[in-house]
Amino acid sequence: MSKGLRPRIRQITQNLAAEMVRNPAPDLVSDFAAPLPLLVISELLGVPSDMRAWFREQAANLQEASTSRAERAPGGQARSESAARALIAYFSAETERPGRKDREDLIGLLLRAEEKDQGLTRPVVIANCIHLLSAGHETTTGLIGKAFLALMRAPEQADLLRAEPELLPGAVEEFLRYDPPVQMVSRWAIKDTPVGERVIPRGAKTVVVLGSANRDERHFTSPDMLNLRRDARGHQAFGFGPHFCLGSRLAVAEAEIAIGELLHLAPRLHTSLPIRYEDDLVFHGPRSIPVFFAE
Repeated sequence: MSKGLRPRIRQITQNLAAEMVRNPAPDLVSDFAAPLPLLVISELLGVPSDMRAWFREQAANLQEASTSRAERAPGGQARSESAARALIAYFSAETERPGRKDREDLIGLLLRAEEKDQGLTRPVVIANCIHLLSAGHETTTGLIGKAFLALMRAPEQADLLRAEPELLPGAVEEFLRYDPPVQMVSRWAIKDTPVGERVIPRGAKTVVVLGSANRDERHFTSPDMLNLRRDARGHQAFGFGPHFCLGSRLAVAEAEIAIGELLHLAPRLHTSLPIRYEDDLVFHGPRSIPVFFAE
């Protein structure tokens, strides 16, 4: 699917880059990294792209209730519950529209699966729409923003990538290894499980720090160094096993095209301090990257 989407992703990316250049006070996150995956997933779902700002606001509010927040903002739980109700109401109405199941998009696909009694109920369809919308953009936003910052901090690697653009697919894997947008995941042991000299008892919650696994020197030489010639396959940025990220190929395609577009702008594109990060231990990424274009 991601291969067939590439021309459209490229078009969206170029349009966003052009808009960012025209912006008198551009921000790489709000003007580029965040809208890109949101526009793509909106098209896949078949919902209006002009609602992207509203969707992003609701998705951000959903995260307010996350236990991974370093600090809970006042009113965060209430905003999260309000966002959940708003998104449920939106997708409930969307799935009830006449002829909605006949459209060739993800919502139509889910509704046809429901009609064929393939294990989906309407609440499950709506929940999947909300999950695809929220999970389908936050992580990719972080990946693009972090990759840009990594290149700004290692200009020799940016020069290498501009000189050898064929390295870009492998470079995205290295960006994912070097500083993944999702830093940790939780799992529950379904049986007593030996790990090293310890036994994790059945039912215990474990936290797997993906960012640490990706810096394991037993698997990656000089793991704290960004090396765009590295074969970084085997990183854990997308998780592992049955919970491996289903949207990984789409995220990689979006990031590859976005980073390629930023490289075209790079000689003129510079960051403006300060750079603010999300207050989240799991979805760790820049909240804002003010930039400016040198003449």
